[in-house]
Amino acid sequence: MRLIILKAACVAAILSSPWIACSQHYYVVIGAFAADENASEFKGYLPGQDMDTSYTVSEKERALHLYVLKTSDKESAISKTLHLKKEIEALKATGISSVFENKLEGQFSGNLVMDAADPASKNEVLVEGASSSGSASAASLATAAGNVPPKPVGKYFKFNIESPEGKVLPGVVHHLDFENGRELAAYNSSMFVDLLMPGQSAKPMAVVCGLFGYKEIHKYIDYADPTLTDEEAYVDAQGAWVIPYKLERVEKGDVSVMHNVSFYKDAAVMRKSSQADLEELVKMMHINPYYEITIHAHCNGKNKREIIALGANKNYFDVAGSAKVAGSAKDLTAIRAETIRAYLVDNGIDASRSRIFSWGGSDMLVKGTSPNANLNDRIEIEFTRD
Repeated sequence: MRLIILKAACVAAILSSPWIACSQHYYVVIGAFAADENASEFKGYLPGQDMDTSYTVSEKERALHLYVLKTSDKESAISKTLHLKKEIEALKATGISSVFENKLEGQFSGNLVMDAADPASKNEVLVEGASSSGSASAASLATAAGNVPPKPVGKYFKFNIESPEGKVLPGVVHHLDFENGRELAAYNSSMFVDLLMPGQSAKPMAVVCGLFGYKEIHKYIDYADPTLTDEEAYVDAQGAWVIPYKLERVEKGDVSVMHNVSFYKDAAVMRKSSQADLEELVKMMHINPYYEITIHAHCNGKNKREIIALGANKNYFDVAGSAKVAGSAKDLTAIRAETIRAYLVDNGIDASRSRIFSWGGSDMLVKGTSPNANLNDRIEIEFTRD
């Protein structure tokens, strides 16, 4: 099955929509179709167990883009693209062929890129689609919230996030498998998400909303009838099940995960996408002058490593000019926590209002070898005084 999809693949790493300011993603796209019915057969060949597969709609082309990887790590997208390209070339050499190609002939639209040698140069704009992987087998389609979506393969859901004042907020909810310690998918709020019935249909879906600065909300949703598990769920005019998340602001004793804060590997230097959560924390600390916090830093693994630390230029979002030091996992998380505190101080927050706690790899959420091991690298903010 995997060989068939790779034979038909045309691979490009594509940037996600720039309007999603807090969460830039890259996609490895393998096909584009003008209509959902033309894509339906091809969707059946997407590998679900070992790759992050789904499809999304290009607002620019109104085409369905099928992808096998969604990631916030540009290097990973490039690596996967080049790997698939090599497999495609190997398949061409074997002569595996024409039967499937003939089925697909004439069904493609848009700009299918056969040459993936320089995926980083592609800059097509997509509406960010929800991802799926693992045993939940969720096929997802995201379209603009006001548009009528195509007929679903499974059932449409829409996850709405509201502030305490009732304002609609952009964000992401996470479909989690707590038993196996992994994330199955992530869905953008206020977007149609086409979900297939989970493999264990009687088991509620755990979908968590964790926007920084607000209390985390866990919902366990019955796929067949969400009102059985969430009395606030309802069906909208377009037939989608709407699951509302009404947020509450954090208070003393609460811990909020900075989901958008991410670091380069074994580094205290952050990716540019981290800045939104950091600025939100700075704003909270200025607005609430009595807030005091503890910065909890975690990392993946307990091994010693070479750590990339801030250099004399204190460039928080670029490894250029950084310094390298040898240290343990505890050292890495201590340096990361200090980096967060330094950012606060540089933005006018007195150092006495924050403390740090270095966990190293002693409180990992998933196994260090898990495909979701990046979840272990995280910053949590505990509000110790309000």
